[in-house]
Amino acid sequence: MLSIAEQAGETRLRALALFRLGLGFYATGDYTQATDALRRSVELLAGELRVERIGTAGATSVIATGYLITTLCELGRFDEAEVCSRELLAASADAGDVYSIASAQMARCTLAIAKEVDVAGALAPLETALGAVKAVDVLAVAQFIETFAGPRPVRERRHDRSAGAAGAEDGIQRRASGTRSRAGQGLAPRGAGRVSTDR
Repeated sequence: MLSIAEQAGETRLRALALFRLGLGFYATGDYTQATDALRRSVELLAGELRVERIGTAGATSVIATGYLITTLCELGRFDEAEVCSRELLAASADAGDVYSIASAQMARCTLAIAKEVDVAGALAPLETALGAVKAVDVLAVAQFIETFAGPRPVRERRHDRSAGAAGAEDGIQRRASGTRSRAGQGLAPRGAGRVSTDR
């Protein structure tokens, strides 16, 4: 698809092909290649294309940037992810649809969890987005958010843990030792062995 898009000189098709290629690399754990493909997709989706839906429920650039943030977190490149997050929030506000807004909040939460800072602050807008999508019966997005963030008791435990200093100290020690933080629910770097989610 990418070679066809490049031959045709079609920017939208090329951006979509790069987005899907990035998702494929992400799914196989090749975060470096995923980052490259997703970044190229996002770069193509500038200007008027920034809020356009190209084969996606929300703005394609917003969803691609969300995955880009996730891959950057997997690589421990938090500063780059932070820059992307600011751009993402602005793009999702411009798009103004529930899919784009929810996608942006999930990416923001992913970054906070990966950095192990202000998880409660990141979960609050995600909870708001969850309430909004439930209120308008967009149940597929609600299910996606709940799957991502975990059931309410898990989210409440994360909130409680993020308020304590012990979690922050542990995150600093792990980053100082070179162990990459992984966003999500108990995921560990490949080959790191079993991880407890009871922290």
